[in-house]
Amino acid sequence: MNPFHNVGISIPSKYLFTLPRPLGSSGGEQRFILAAQIPWVREVMSENKVPPKFPIHDDLTDDDVQAHLSQGNCQPLGPNWLFLHLTVVKVSSSVKCFQDFNTSLRTRAIHSQGKLTWPQLVDFIGESNFNFLWEQPQLSLQAEQTNSNIDGCGNSKKKMEILEEVRTTEKNYLSNLMNHVYPNAPSLAAVATSPVTASQDQVRSEEKTSISSLSPALAILLLNGTSPMSKSSDESYFFVLNAFVPFTLQDCVKFSPHKLNSHLKYLFILYQILQFISDLRDSNIPAWDLGLGDFRTDECLYLSVVPKFGQILGLSEVNTVNDRSDLTVSADEKILSFVKSVVNYVRRGGMSQRLESEVAHGLEAKVISSIVKHWCEGIISNYDYIMVLNFLCGRICDGNPNFHPVFPWVTDFTTSGQPHQNPGQSGHTFVGLGWRDLTKSKFRLNKGERQLDLMFEEAGNHNSVPHHVTDILSEITFYVYKARQTPKEILCKFVRPKWVPAEYPISIQRMQEWTPDECIPEFYDDPNIFKSIHPDLADLQVPKWSKSAEDFIYRHRQLLESEMVSAKLHHWIDLTFGFKLSGNAAVKSKNIYLALADNHQQLEKSGILQIFHTPHPPRKCRLREIKNTVTFAELKRLREADPLEDTTATAETSDNRSPTKAAGTGSSSNSSATTSQSVNSAVWKNISLPKHYDPMGFLNDLEVSLNFFRSHFNEEPQIRLLGLKNREEIPDQVKLFGCLLLELTLTSKFSHISSVVTSVQEKFDFYKKAVNNALLESLPLFAKRAVQAIFLPHTLEYSLPLQISLSLFLKGDRLSPLAFPRYFPDVLKMVRTLRNFDGLLQTSEPSDTIYRIKVQELKVKSFSRDLISILNLIDEEGLEIILPFVIELFHHPETRVLAVWNLFCPISRAIGRKKSIDHLLLPIVQIYESDYHSEKHLKLFHRSFLLQLMSCFGLQVFLENFATLLIEAIGGWKNSVDTFDTRPRTHLNSTDILEIDAPGTSKCTKKLPPQRAESETVVGGEGMDQVEPEMFLFEPETSASDYETEGVILSALQNPRGPTSRSPSISGLDNSSAKSLNISDDMDLTTSGSSITIGRASSFGSVIGPVLINKTNTDISEMCCESIIWLAHRLGPVLSAKFISRNLLRMLTLCYYGHLEGNVGSGGSVSCEGDEYANRVLECLIAISDLYGDCFIERQYLPYAVDLIHSATIKKMNGSVEAAIVGVGSLLQKVFVHMPDALLLSQLREPLMTAVLAPLVTFICTDSPIFPSGAMPRALLASKTVAMLNAIRKKIGPDLSQHLKPLVLQICSTFHAVFTSQTEVPEMKIVFGASLAYESYLSFCDLILGTDFETLIRDLYYKYGLDNNLSPVAVPTEKSSKKRLDPQSSSFGSRSFGNRVQIEEPDNSQENESSPEAPPPRKDTTRHLKGNWLIYWDHEVGRFETKFDFKQIKLQNFVGHTGAIRSIFVLNNENSFLTASKDKCVKLFSLRNQGDETTTTSSQWTYSNHKKSVLSVIFNEPLHLAASTDGFIHVWDPFVGKIVRILDQKNSKGIICSLKSLENTFVGAGIDSTVHVIDPRSCHSFELRIGIGQNSGLVRCMSVSPSRQFISVGHSSGMISILDLRNGTLLGSWKAHEGEILQLMNSSDNRLISSSFDQNISVWNILDDHRLAFHMRGPTEPVHSISAYENELITCTTSNRIGVHSYIDPNSDFSSTRLRSDTFKGIVTTMTLLPLNQILLVGSDSGTVTLLKLQQKLNMFGGIHPPI
Repeated sequence: MNPFHNVGISIPSKYLFTLPRPLGSSGGEQRFILAAQIPWVREVMSENKVPPKFPIHDDLTDDDVQAHLSQGNCQPLGPNWLFLHLTVVKVSSSVKCFQDFNTSLRTRAIHSQGKLTWPQLVDFIGESNFNFLWEQPQLSLQAEQTNSNIDGCGNSKKKMEILEEVRTTEKNYLSNLMNHVYPNAPSLAAVATSPVTASQDQVRSEEKTSISSLSPALAILLLNGTSPMSKSSDESYFFVLNAFVPFTLQDCVKFSPHKLNSHLKYLFILYQILQFISDLRDSNIPAWDLGLGDFRTDECLYLSVVPKFGQILGLSEVNTVNDRSDLTVSADEKILSFVKSVVNYVRRGGMSQRLESEVAHGLEAKVISSIVKHWCEGIISNYDYIMVLNFLCGRICDGNPNFHPVFPWVTDFTTSGQPHQNPGQSGHTFVGLGWRDLTKSKFRLNKGERQLDLMFEEAGNHNSVPHHVTDILSEITFYVYKARQTPKEILCKFVRPKWVPAEYPISIQRMQEWTPDECIPEFYDDPNIFKSIHPDLADLQVPKWSKSAEDFIYRHRQLLESEMVSAKLHHWIDLTFGFKLSGNAAVKSKNIYLALADNHQQLEKSGILQIFHTPHPPRKCRLREIKNTVTFAELKRLREADPLEDTTATAETSDNRSPTKAAGTGSSSNSSATTSQSVNSAVWKNISLPKHYDPMGFLNDLEVSLNFFRSHFNEEPQIRLLGLKNREEIPDQVKLFGCLLLELTLTSKFSHISSVVTSVQEKFDFYKKAVNNALLESLPLFAKRAVQAIFLPHTLEYSLPLQISLSLFLKGDRLSPLAFPRYFPDVLKMVRTLRNFDGLLQTSEPSDTIYRIKVQELKVKSFSRDLISILNLIDEEGLEIILPFVIELFHHPETRVLAVWNLFCPISRAIGRKKSIDHLLLPIVQIYESDYHSEKHLKLFHRSFLLQLMSCFGLQVFLENFATLLIEAIGGWKNSVDTFDTRPRTHLNSTDILEIDAPGTSKCTKKLPPQRAESETVVGGEGMDQVEPEMFLFEPETSASDYETEGVILSALQNPRGPTSRSPSISGLDNSSAKSLNISDDMDLTTSGSSITIGRASSFGSVIGPVLINKTNTDISEMCCESIIWLAHRLGPVLSAKFISRNLLRMLTLCYYGHLEGNVGSGGSVSCEGDEYANRVLECLIAISDLYGDCFIERQYLPYAVDLIHSATIKKMNGSVEAAIVGVGSLLQKVFVHMPDALLLSQLREPLMTAVLAPLVTFICTDSPIFPSGAMPRALLASKTVAMLNAIRKKIGPDLSQHLKPLVLQICSTFHAVFTSQTEVPEMKIVFGASLAYESYLSFCDLILGTDFETLIRDLYYKYGLDNNLSPVAVPTEKSSKKRLDPQSSSFGSRSFGNRVQIEEPDNSQENESSPEAPPPRKDTTRHLKGNWLIYWDHEVGRFETKFDFKQIKLQNFVGHTGAIRSIFVLNNENSFLTASKDKCVKLFSLRNQGDETTTTSSQWTYSNHKKSVLSVIFNEPLHLAASTDGFIHVWDPFVGKIVRILDQKNSKGIICSLKSLENTFVGAGIDSTVHVIDPRSCHSFELRIGIGQNSGLVRCMSVSPSRQFISVGHSSGMISILDLRNGTLLGSWKAHEGEILQLMNSSDNRLISSSFDQNISVWNILDDHRLAFHMRGPTEPVHSISAYENELITCTTSNRIGVHSYIDPNSDFSSTRLRSDTFKGIVTTMTLLPLNQILLVGSDSGTVTLLKLQQKLNMFGGIHPPI
């Protein structure tokens, strides 16, 4: 029913979806889902009335909209559409008495105790004395306990509240109530169509309180009924619009229970429920019968509630008598009435008012138990009982296939299946012809046993979820069932896109054979399902034994109610709703459903629900009685059929005679006489019983029934001992909370009660009887004390003498039975503010970008400020609650940039690196992957933020995920300012960027990135000429002024509806507030149509929103260029070559792909859009070569160009290939300018002339049209080739320039062929025109002079000069050339004069100063690769194989220590390391190449506060703190060079000998068998004692598992101990070696590697009874250092021998090499591997640290291969 029709408003019914009305709800209240456009909603909110015109969707039909609404999850219909929750309350104007919600709604009297006995008096005195100790806590709660008061002597005083009765109408009371519930909602006085009585003005003027978790009302309308169908003109309707949230808390616990995977998530939900009920109490609003289905929840577990005003109205009415006319109705009639109500509700989605009232007032908690008993007794039909079971699972007939009821198929329709057979006949068959086997699921019967077994086994083999059944009623099956009554549009959407009527089953028999799913109730009660509404789809055929659809429904219903089905139906119930859905019973029955086994954590609206956990009792029927009984007549018949045996007959004879043979013997003529004569003397050896008889049948059925009712309904006599304490009455709010607590924590046990019983008192009474010791044991630990305090207060071992109240529960972890963390109030306040901002944005106009920008900025800054302020208080489990909200901000396109900038670093440090990679990496990568960026993204490309990414994610993860994205930004891929340019782009991580189809000749519309304004300053934008800063240099923290927005936030939240018109300011924002946000001062905001132009004046800013950015001051490409060069300084030569320069070379292709449109410059050179993108890429490549030397040009750039040109000659030219060729031309043009003369001469003939220049000249001179994009790529390549030849000619001098003459003449001959019409290719005439001739003649006139082409080239040269107003140069002649004998400037070659002809060239000195071809001055060469550094780098650039083959290549020495090196710790970025030595010092070294292998490097900083030899040193990267130990732990800050604290272990006699780093803590091992866990943030520590006796010896080493959960400790006695860091439990200790343990290392959580003085390397399975896995073969000396690289193991022995195991396996290959004296001097004391650079740091006893290369085997190809 459309409620708008009742008030005369025309809104399509298809845009409304009726939500099922809960049992016991008010008959005058209905709820709907409404699909509406945002402008329509905004008009309702601003005008406080419904607009006359309702907008219809442009693309979807009404049926499509209804189908979207019926899905439950409500996927958005479009960017401008919303789904709303509509509550309609029908009220009349009758005058009644209501309690004012400003007074108390409940009264309570405490009765005085009677006469006490002596034991009671003694107990009372002790309790009173104990109460006296709690006087102050009780008084603190007394102010909130207004209903009763207990004095110190135990006397009770009656304290009654006087009810204030207000005589008013329902309409006025609801108006006042809604204004009280929603303080920010518009006044109803303005929207009522009739005058409001004066009682509205009598409402007390008090401060309006805010109720937490209350869904905010977008609009409240009061409309009078104008429909002719209205019974009375006094009827009015309240329309309340709320934001729609699809999921409820009941959906979460039923269908997604693994979403609540920690106890703190339960506590967070319970805290929100408690706070909501408490706020209702404080607001004097009665708490209605709340259930889990009333609490809406999102993916972050934030709750919201839509009030039930109908129930509140009923609870507020006073002085009314419940005059029920049916008080004498028997219990059976009540149950039957309820069942009818449920069937009507499930089948039609609604109930009559009489039955609703009956359910609301008279239903008891044991109703389900009674229904089950009635069905077992045969009182309730099978159809009704299955309907009730579907109702308990939340399945109703509302058109949604996910919620639709399911029924069993009972026959295959091959026969009518008449169940009436003579029970006296022998050989009864319980599953006869045509009957379905109800002991197996329909899926199992349809698919077969073998297929289900294969499905289950293959799922386990492929690491997927093992299951047998996918769904009980799939979406496609549902629509096939109802195809005759469903529109074609819906069928084409859900069944198959193309309408083919022949694909649908033609008969009910064919449908039953086809489907693997269960049946639906329509085939038992609705004949219309057989009738087709489609002209081309015939009606569904009924079986031959049926006359019509109506007849089939009648007979099919009879089959369902038959004895055959009733006898076996309980098996089907076990499969569909009962215990065979889980556990071993499900596996045995092949009935494991995917939805129950996948442990999904995302919220689901539907699924399979198990309501019974024990076998369901059977139904009494004749067939079961026949099975369990045997009649006398049947025994007599069997007795007469069996032979009599003489007492003298042997046992063998009697045992071997069969009944058939005996019957044949007794057929003789004398058999009857003999039988009658010996009947008294005969003995029956065997008593034959019917085959179907089960003598234990009745007992088994009784046992099943007793177990069922005991486990589900607690129907068993309870013996309870009452104590002497007389507890006070529990408040109604606490009862409500207790019921919700049990339903939340024990959903599977009480789901059948919570779905039916709505009365809080009835549920409380039932739960109070059900709670016992066994139930308490099944409760989670956090809820056990709370359940005891509410339901069993006398069983508490240490009970509180305080009255149970909501305030007591909210007291937190000190007094509350629920241990809520102290930070929960702050977290809830922060999250509530966040959701309030979401409410503002939800209804804001999408085109009102200014408003959205400001609100989003306020939202992120507010959340960031609140979170950072409490982050140090939140524990690890608390972060699991906060993290979904942070991820939500990181994913949202309008908030992600500002949120990542403000929150990434603090939240990443809090959760640790592993969780940061798991949860935060993907959304941040998606920000960088976006092709179209704006000014707000600029800050994310700055080096300060990149440094945070490297620190939090680790260097390897950073390089693998962000290196290519930064390089794409250099090439202009992130600089788009045209949001309408949405063409797909090619990226560096494509499989083969050269295989992409060419885009044709379509002109690219992408704009060029504008140049940066000179006035702009960049934070941290130092010039690249300076030395790269050290690792210990970070950006300063964000100032507190960035978060001073509290006043603005509060002002914005006062208007939840958002602006009513497009205005550049938020309601409530003044100029001062705007200035505090740097909005009006820092941004130039102007509106122009639907777009906004935003320009920054000075800072990066934090502009949020999908806007069009006028980037006059912003250039991401330039910022990335500086960041990449800075990154190259940090990474070193190897990683720079692998991750930066290699990708920069590949990026050149993308710079030109699709950007080859260009023009001719004034000097004859041709340029294109791609040149603009490639300039900064080339700048980075040259900067890297300047930093590390010309080896990058010689051994990486030139081989790349050679290989790519070679590949282009053998491949078919396409768009990507031509872009790659042009990119190589730009690279070589730049490289030849910067190449040293000696290097150029060494490479000139081979490979430059043969492999580079000659193929390029061939490309441009060929007369075949090989370039798919036309003439422009050829022209670009020709211009760049001429420039290359000119650059080479200038460097090699005039004599060696003769080597270039053949190439120049080939170009000139092409000119001659073009102008003599010898070629027919049109593009050749365009390329070889006057511009190229001008450039060629200007560069090579001396080589052209005297050739056959001189006249042609010279004429074209003059023509181009005259056309472009260029100053002509005199034509060179032989005479003039003799006069000019000055040699050309060349840096290499002979200076012979010969017959060379020279001409005057224009003076372009000023132009050359800014020309890109002018070589920059050579920079510092201290980091140029030399000696072994060059060998190491050259090997790594061309390496593809990763197996170690140790070669002794010494790279560098680090000096400074005067004692032996005891420990080396390398930072994750591998550019710095810490060393600890016996000289009492810890030194910090920088890992950067300098000079050759003879260079020594000194430390950059020294920590010298130790008083003894330093044993170990570590660095905690999340906290940026270092720790070292000399027996006492020193925590110090290497960034500022100051000590934080020295931890003196006063209670420990031993010293700390080893340190390891966890996420945010340190772990230290003491030599006295103790482990100390230290939190450096608070400097608190706790001690874990191993406690394995004195024979264990001293602790020598320690290792931490990768998961940071286990710690392994090695002892001097050869013992190994394992500790669980989560609870301090000693998991085990065992004798591992005969000698002292030297080293421990965890390769995984279960795999531990140990080395000892007994010369063994052992591998242990520590979680598998500490069993020895195997010994590693190879070393013959004790191993004191172990490192791992992927699957390989690197060891170092006491005799300076380095060993490499190819795998951690007993049969792995092993190679060993002793360090040479010229490579390493002294004895190795420690060793550390740098995995990214694959080099070793080796410490010696002399205090020197040597950097060694682990040389790998080279592959057969070598070099770097281009991606072609």
